[in-house]
Amino acid sequence: MRWLLILICLIVLYGPPAWAVKQEPPARLSLIFIEAVQIEDHIGQDMWDEAIKNGKAVSEMLEKVAPEIRKAAGEDNWQAMIEAVSLMQNSLLEKNRPAVYDRLLVLENILLHIMDFFAYAVHPAFILLQEYVDETAAAVRIKDYERLNHEIREMSNIINVSSSVMAKNGVGKGMQSDFVRYLETLKTAVEEQDLQKLKNVLEKMEVLSGAFLWIGSRQ
Repeated sequence: MRWLLILICLIVLYGPPAWAVKQEPPARLSLIFIEAVQIEDHIGQDMWDEAIKNGKAVSEMLEKVAPEIRKAAGEDNWQAMIEAVSLMQNSLLEKNRPAVYDRLLVLENILLHIMDFFAYAVHPAFILLQEYVDETAAAVRIKDYERLNHEIREMSNIINVSSSVMAKNGVGKGMQSDFVRYLETLKTAVEEQDLQKLKNVLEKMEVLSGAFLWIGSRQ
């Protein structure tokens, strides 16, 4: 399954380098992203009970990594995470799909920021961007335009939040600008519901996100 591949990449392949001075990342920090992806999948299929279970799992995992997050990222970032999770869970209980997507975006933004305080041989932003490109491809196949709009926001968020980290790891502003340009084309294609344009730009994004990941893994 797709989530298992992400888990393997984030936990097994991307452990901290031997020279790292930052704190080693707790495994459950990556698992939270797995649950977030599952929430997206479940609400897209109107499987609200399953999505609510995923939301509860996020809270349980956070409680178990609270000491590590507080130590590495500080109390303010911890409180921001807790508030984001609480708001997301409220939206899940209300079965408000647009609100859940918004809350997930905020949660993932904060989580990416917190991950910067830990030592990763390859920053999770690279593998997460690749994952969201794959999610976009899945949404294109079933012509789910609401989901496509969400994935566009997810990818834009990762580029915005992790731009400096990506640049430090070899993915310069030029490559990032190309990806943003593809996102703009993708957004236009969604608005026009132009399936062929969607497929064409998605092919370019798949190649570029793969290059991001390859470059990031070689630093």
